[in-house]
Amino acid sequence: MADVETAKLLIKVGAILSVIVPLFIGVLLLMTIIGIIIGLPLVVLGIWIYRRMEDAIALVDEGRYKDARDTLLIPSILALILTSRIGGALMLIGLVLLPSENEVKEGEVRVY
Repeated sequence: MADVETAKLLIKVGAILSVIVPLFIGVLLLMTIIGIIIGLPLVVLGIWIYRRMEDAIALVDEGRYKDARDTLLIPSILALILTSRIGGALMLIGLVLLPSENEVKEGEVRVY
């Protein structure tokens, strides 16, 4: 269970970095015309990544690890490429640390 908590922490920190870095760059670029063209989409992308992280963390809390991976894979790759290299890398490491199978709760029957 420690791996799941570590993965959640890495995903949260990565998502926060993916919001802060474009926000900082966007504020600096808003002083120029290019800031409106480049800065605002980066800020919107960072916010979208953060929202997807919240959805993925909710799925992890429910024990649905595979669904959380599917939810966060594309945003973490976009964060790695476009917003924050460190944030995207932390999110991907967090995804790798998640268990490969969903958690089975008491009374639940798994059908193969």
